[in-house]
Amino acid sequence: WTPEVRAAASGDAGAGAAALPSHRHSVAVCGAPDGVEGALLFGGNVSRSVAGAWRCSAELHMAALPAEEAADDRAVRIWRVSGGHSALWPVARWGASLTSLRSAAYLHGGWSQDRETDAVWALRLREAAPEWSLCVSTGTLRAPAAAFHTATPLADGKRVAVYGGLAGNRSQKGVWVWEADSERWSLEHPEGRPSAGHAAGLVGDRLVLFGGVDRSSQQGDAFAGAVSAFDFRAGRWDSEYAAALRSSLATPAPRRNP
Repeated sequence: WTPEVRAAASGDAGAGAAALPSHRHSVAVCGAPDGVEGALLFGGNVSRSVAGAWRCSAELHMAALPAEEAADDRAVRIWRVSGGHSALWPVARWGASLTSLRSAAYLHGGWSQDRETDAVWALRLREAAPEWSLCVSTGTLRAPAAAFHTATPLADGKRVAVYGGLAGNRSQKGVWVWEADSERWSLEHPEGRPSAGHAAGLVGDRLVLFGGVDRSSQQGDAFAGAVSAFDFRAGRWDSEYAAALRSSLATPAPRRNP
C-alpha cells in the first residue's frame, strides 16, 4: 500500500495548497496526541550533506493518516504546525529524538550548529498553538547530547530510556532514564556496547537493542548485528536472555539505522 501524500494549510488538517516539506532526513518522530492517528515530526537535515556544511530545520509538522472508513481517500495529510506568538522554540537539529509520554512529548539531543542540545524540551499541543517549554533538570546528572541515539518510552508512560548515540565523534554507551514528573536524569547502568544508529524496543521489563555502529576516532566504524538486553527490574545487562533471542531467531546482518 502506497498512500498519496498531500499538503495541508498550516494548522489545518484539510487538504490545501500549501507546499509539502522539503527533502530531509534524521527527523525526530513520535506518535500524535490522542484523537489523531498520525505522527509529529521535528527538525531534520535539509541538506544533501551529512558531513561539513549541512543545514538542519527547526520546523514542526503533523502527519495525519487516512481514517479506516475513508476507503475513497487514502491520502496522508501533512502540514506545518506554526508556533503562534510563542517565544520559546528549540534550535534546529537533526538526529534528535521526540518521545511521547503521558504529560508531553519530549525532545532530546541531536546535532545543531546553533547551540548545545543537551537540554530536554517538552512539547504540548494547545488549542491555539504548540507550546514548547524548556525542562530544568533537578539533578546533577545529565545524559550526553548525542545524535542518533534511541529514546524508548517505558511502560508507566512517565519515563523514557535513552541509549547510545554519537557525541564527540564517538559512539556512546550507558542506560539513561528521563523522569518526566521530576524532570531529572538517572543513570541506570554506565556500561553496555557503544552504539549509534541502532534500534531499540521494550519487551516486558527489558530494553532490547539491535544493530548500530561503534565509532571511534582510532578504528573508524564497526557495524553490529548483535542483540543486547537490559533488565530494568534486575538493573543489569541480561546476557542469557540476549543469547536465547539470538539462538531462537534468524539474526539479520550487521547494519545501522534499521
